[in-house]
Amino acid sequence: MNKTRGQQKKKRAKPLPIETAIERLGAMVELVERELRTAIQLEMSLETANNIVKAELHGHRFYGAECYDTVKLATQLYLAIVLAKLFEAPRPKPGESIAKKANRSDVASIPLMLRLLGQKRCVRKLVTEAGLWQSFRSSADQTNAAAAERHAAAALSRYRELRRSRDGGLALAKLSAFRNEWLAHLLLKQSEKNVPKYDQLFLLVDAARDIIGATKFAVKGSNLELTDWEKERSRISNAFWNPALIAARDWDREPTA
Repeated sequence: MNKTRGQQKKKRAKPLPIETAIERLGAMVELVERELRTAIQLEMSLETANNIVKAELHGHRFYGAECYDTVKLATQLYLAIVLAKLFEAPRPKPGESIAKKANRSDVASIPLMLRLLGQKRCVRKLVTEAGLWQSFRSSADQTNAAAAERHAAAALSRYRELRRSRDGGLALAKLSAFRNEWLAHLLLKQSEKNVPKYDQLFLLVDAARDIIGATKFAVKGSNLELTDWEKERSRISNAFWNPALIAARDWDREPTA
């Protein structure tokens, strides 16, 4: 009896050559870091504007608030789009294994990046390369190798922590549903329950920062220290939003004819 497509045994995917896997890891790190920086800038803009509205406007409506709400919504949607890309896990076709789909995918995302980082052969290769970060041999070689292995484990652990935690799992689920219902398609039935809240989006940005930072060290041997950069983004956001919102609050609408 012939088996149906759903009953057919999925063939085991052939592993990527180790050189290809490491090359992909390096390329993914650069791309997801770029998206992370965009996410942080959007987060700082939303957070700064929201804080000013609470502190200076005390929640009162002002003339022009509709325009502010539009800009705020657009920023929130853009942040959701960036995070949806960062946490995208491409779905396999019917009868296709997850591994085969991942191997043929040209998507750069945290799940696909960590899938490679979680392979022992990739970690061994990265640890070996970490021992050669310096052009000369020294006692630091073993230290670098151990640090690369430790950061790889930290990236994987942080992602597991995010997925298994109540808040993290809910944030990821809402982001996925929001992408499918609101961003990728215009469905007849949309649930506002699946619109991620600010704190859920910010939680995912924080997790992405930790994961990508640890992965970059393991893959490239460089620290992704964004504390000062993030503070500067906050100052820049405040330099724009503070005078803009205060002016909107104090501006008197001219009477209509």
